[in-house]
Amino acid sequence: VGKTALVQRVYNHFHDTHHFDLTVWLHVSDKFDVGRLTKEMTESDNLSSSLDQAQRILRDRLNGKKALIVLDDVWNVLRSQLENLFKPLKFASQGSKVIVTTRSKNVASMNASTEIMELHGLEDEDYWDFFSQCAFGDANPSDFPQLKRIGQEVVSKLAGSPLAAMTVGSSLKAVLKEEHWSSIFEEMS
Repeated sequence: VGKTALVQRVYNHFHDTHHFDLTVWLHVSDKFDVGRLTKEMTESDNLSSSLDQAQRILRDRLNGKKALIVLDDVWNVLRSQLENLFKPLKFASQGSKVIVTTRSKNVASMNASTEIMELHGLEDEDYWDFFSQCAFGDANPSDFPQLKRIGQEVVSKLAGSPLAAMTVGSSLKAVLKEEHWSSIFEEMS
């Protein structure tokens, strides 16, 4: 399970059980835009409002409420941008949480009160089993010894990522021929 998938399960659980008064999921990616993210948290149709106005709306919305806010897939951000985004969150009640998913250790370590949870890939044998299901489907890898060998080389390049296994595996599964698999492996090298 990847970072986003794991946090999505946590988010869905708390959203469905109404443990928090307010739950917000924000996909960030490579552009950390404080104005856009703040406006998304307000759920306001008035996207032309200023950042100050959006922060006031958000502050009023959060006032005394317990909130869960997820910032998913944060690539890079300045400390000042995070502080600016989090200003209205000071008005949320105790027990509110912010979860950030990121590949960047710098982003993860920006907030001193943050507990960092680093996810690691699957164990080698489990990862191979998962990849085999993605790449071979119902076929038995032992029936294709050359493809199995290439597949094991491919797996060594994927760093235990389930998403990579699904993506590359589905490309390989399209054609169970050595030339196709070798070509994809060479593209990865």
